[in-house]
Amino acid sequence: MKAYCLFFIVSISSLLFGQKYVFDYGLTQELIGEGKLISKNFKLINSENDNYSMLFYSGNIASIYNRENHIRHEFEVNENGNDLIVSYLRSCDEASFYKKYVYYNNKKYKYEVEKLNDSIFYLNEFRSKNAKKPFCKIIIKIKESDVNHMDVLHPIIDEFNQLLKLQLDENKNYTIVEMSYYRDGKKGKVSRLVDIIEMKYEVKLPEKLNYESFCSTTYIH
Repeated sequence: MKAYCLFFIVSISSLLFGQKYVFDYGLTQELIGEGKLISKNFKLINSENDNYSMLFYSGNIASIYNRENHIRHEFEVNENGNDLIVSYLRSCDEASFYKKYVYYNNKKYKYEVEKLNDSIFYLNEFRSKNAKKPFCKIIIKIKESDVNHMDVLHPIIDEFNQLLKLQLDENKNYTIVEMSYYRDGKKGKVSRLVDIIEMKYEVKLPEKLNYESFCSTTYIH
């Protein structure tokens, strides 16, 4: 995402507002594959509440995912000079999908977090509860920071997030600066933090939400 003047407008047809999401930092992240830039994205976070974040995708779409109730809200994003106009589109209840996914994964797979040092951790995923060698490994690099951002993977894979937090000092804030993915020993994509900016932004949802059965960003991190 190119550099914008960080001024956002939420355009909603209804004058009545419901739930409000508050953000205080913006993160720019890049995804690298085979030494080449695949994509860049921009994410809004609340450094004091990691139960939700807002991610801007290519294709003029953004979404807020709420980990507490597993509701996703999608928005259309349009440029107006150096500003972004964000318009509410739809909401999707993903609670049943989340429960099925977690039940299946917890029944089949095993997860472990291995600490290399204070800034590098291995997140290991095993194909079965009895497997000795992980088929998927993620190398996480973190740093102490004023910004608390430890959102590791897709929101529906929460177990890694919880296991990793148990290894950290709960009185300190940490930010993930890089994640390298390996599958069956082969290196895959790398996700890197490019920039963090402090900003104040809030999204107010309409009082009456437009619920649909499927959101286009459901399977995207």
